[in-house]
Amino acid sequence: IEPRQLLLAVLRGHGQIMLQNHAGTGLLFLAGIAWGGWDMALGALLATLSATLLAYRLGWDNQRIEQGLYGFSAALTGVALVLFFPPSIGLWLLLPVAGCLAALIQHLGLQRGWPLYTLPFILVTWLCLWLGSSWLPTAVALPQQAIAGMALSGFGQVILQNSTLSGLLFFIGV
Repeated sequence: IEPRQLLLAVLRGHGQIMLQNHAGTGLLFLAGIAWGGWDMALGALLATLSATLLAYRLGWDNQRIEQGLYGFSAALTGVALVLFFPPSIGLWLLLPVAGCLAALIQHLGLQRGWPLYTLPFILVTWLCLWLGSSWLPTAVALPQQAIAGMALSGFGQVILQNSTLSGLLFFIGV
C-alpha cells in the first residue's frame, strides 16, 4: 500500500459519513471533528486507519477500500467512543479494535448486498458501551446542545459535534 493511496482511502472514509466519495470532503469533516475536540479527531482517524489497513490486509475489494466504504462506520465509532469514555489507555487500545470490527460488519453486509448504512457503527458502539462500562472509566454524559435549532449545528450533530463551525465545515464538504 502506498502512503498516498492509504491517506486518500482514509480521508474518503471520513467523507463517506455523508455519502461523499472525496478526500477533500473527508479532510473538511476531520477538521470539523477536530474543532469539536482533537481527541475525537484522533479517535476517528485511528479507527478509520485501522479499518482501512485491515481491509487492505485481508484483500478486500480495492475499489471499495479506495472509496472509503470500510472507513465511515469506523470513523463514527471512533468519535462516539471518545465522546462516551474519558481518555485512558484502555480507550486508545479499544479504538482500533472497534474500527476493525465495524469494518468486518460492513464487509459482511457488502458481500451479501445488504444496505447496512451506519448499522456497523451503531452495533459496535453499543457493544463497546455495554462491555466497556465494566472495564473502562465511567462513561461520560452527552453534552447539552448549546444552540437548539441551528441548521449548521444540525450538520455538526451528524458526526456528534456540537459546534456551528464544525457544522459549517461539514456543510461545505457536502
